Amino acid sequence: MPNRKSLYVITFFALILLVGALGIFARRTPVLFRVSGNVDEQHALFILNPFRDRSPEHEAEKVLSAVSAGRCNEIALQLWGKTDPKCGRDTELHIRSWRLLAREDEGKDDVRILYEVRRESGTGEVLPDPYWFHVKKDENGRWRVATLERWF
Repeated sequence: MPNRKSLYVITFFALILLVGALGIFARRTPVLFRVSGNVDEQHALFILNPFRDRSPEHEAEKVLSAVSAGRCNEIALQLWGKTDPKCGRDTELHIRSWRLLAREDEGKDDVRILYEVRRESGTGEVLPDPYWFHVKKDENGRWRVATLERWF
């Protein structure tokens, strides 16, 4: 009969394996819980999986960083091959911060993401604006921002 110490060691490793398996399984589901609505609704409540693949979000945040740094048209040319008429407004209302609000996976290679972007107006007032990203995998399997929609 195994002694008490052996049982503790076996139980510990079994728990480690269980947590690891759950982490791998959970990574497949980016949204754990959704109260209502979809990614298009700014007032829906999403609980995101902490183990999700964040690669699509990283691509969206690269665009947010570039816009925040005043490189809006540069990133628009790089991603879509043309300038963006809203870049002038992006320069006027400087981005201060952003936070992820919602994410919706439409298959394994297609993700829609909603961020709340906080901007500073010329008067110093901080304004929250929605930014919707559509991120897709390209032919090489890399995530790329396909479209960006924002309201001012």
